[in-house]
Amino acid sequence: MKIKTFLTFLLAMAFAFSLSACNGDDEVSSLSSSVNSETASDSESESESSSSSDEEYVYAPAGTLDDPFWIAEDVTEVKLDAGQEIYFASRGSESLTFEIANENVSVLYKGTTYTAENGVVSFAIIPEIGSITIFSVKNNATEAIETTLTAVYPLGSRLNPFELTGDSGEQIVELPQNNAVYYKWVATQDGEFTISCEYPQNNISMQNGYVASDATLGGTTTSIACKTGDEILIAVGALDNGEHFFSFTYSI
Repeated sequence: MKIKTFLTFLLAMAFAFSLSACNGDDEVSSLSSSVNSETASDSESESESSSSSDEEYVYAPAGTLDDPFWIAEDVTEVKLDAGQEIYFASRGSESLTFEIANENVSVLYKGTTYTAENGVVSFAIIPEIGSITIFSVKNNATEAIETTLTAVYPLGSRLNPFELTGDSGEQIVELPQNNAVYYKWVATQDGEFTISCEYPQNNISMQNGYVASDATLGGTTTSIACKTGDEILIAVGALDNGEHFFSFTYSI
């Protein structure tokens, strides 16, 4: 009787253990399912976030008003399909004229449309300090064209300065309002190149490569060291940015 009771006890224990193991498998399975569900949810959330992010950063096509072509050279190639209009941007501080040699092209700049005269479109740009100049070029023809946009710098500008000659001389300056006039002198010998000016409103400075002289700022002289063949760039302005007429002398 005791043996039978003991065997019954062992069978009951084995059944209880088996039932517990099954429940444990169910819990593990349930937990695994929950983790997989959360992972899938996170993946879908990341996918939606990535998709949303991609949709937020839509870049404008190159050559449009929102993404104009930047002018980095004095001569820029222009290719236009029939009826196409593209935009250009310039950040230079120099006053200059752009020319396009094509009778089928028009330019829109600051609300004014420029068309060809004698086969050339010409328009002047006077940039404001720190601003970006934007204009568009349009092909009015029924077929594609290829042409060039050429920057023409006026004589006396920084990129097209007047030339001074000889070891010494005097130069008369007609200074426009809000502008400097530039001169270039090529050193004929080693030494110190000096500019003298008695005009009280003068503001003259020089540059030799990466070396710059002090500005006169109403003073009488400014000098810079040089060697034979050095190209000295001279900027002549006025303290009040007004129109002025005066002269300066130079010597080495």
